[in-house]
Amino acid sequence: MLKVHQLSPRESFGSNMYILESNGEYALVDPSVDFLSAAARFPALKHALKYIILTHAHFDHFLEIDSWVNNTDASVLVGRFDAPALSDPYKNAYRIFFGQEKGYYGKFTEVYEGDELTLGDESFSVLSTPGHTPGGISLLFGDGIFVGDTVFADGGYGRYDLPGGDYEALAYSLRRIANMDKRLAVYPGHGRQTDINEIYAFFSNY
Repeated sequence: MLKVHQLSPRESFGSNMYILESNGEYALVDPSVDFLSAAARFPALKHALKYIILTHAHFDHFLEIDSWVNNTDASVLVGRFDAPALSDPYKNAYRIFFGQEKGYYGKFTEVYEGDELTLGDESFSVLSTPGHTPGGISLLFGDGIFVGDTVFADGGYGRYDLPGGDYEALAYSLRRIANMDKRLAVYPGHGRQTDINEIYAFFSNY
């Protein structure tokens, strides 16, 4: 069974970070909290972290990626069409919000629609959910889905006015998620956890 632990930084732009645990292996979704803070609670992360997964390549979702890459042997995974934004301060929005020329310049692996990831006893399907960014991905597993900034609780959804945003693509992604199994838990990039029932009420015919 997958255990999901949510951590959130105090910064106003901070995104939810999720630590996933299954049968002694760990994965991390959107590294917005630094390694040392998280490892104080989960010491096994140092040696048992398998993946660092980015739902998309906006700066607030990889704020602390270097601290994780420098302290673990985990593979960094990002959607194919968001990969160029990691090292592009305009596309990852560092320049837009802070006027800073920052990015991630380390190694990563591109993932695609239909790719399967394994973690302990659990498996994940990579879904392409563009619109907020060109290469945004969601991760579907047995009981839930990690959706990044595609959709939030209370009828919210990701903005599409930043570089690479696309309203039509986002509307497609919202409908796709809304029409999934109603029993799935939804883990968004900001705010509280929700479920497909709530998403369906807002976006089934979006």
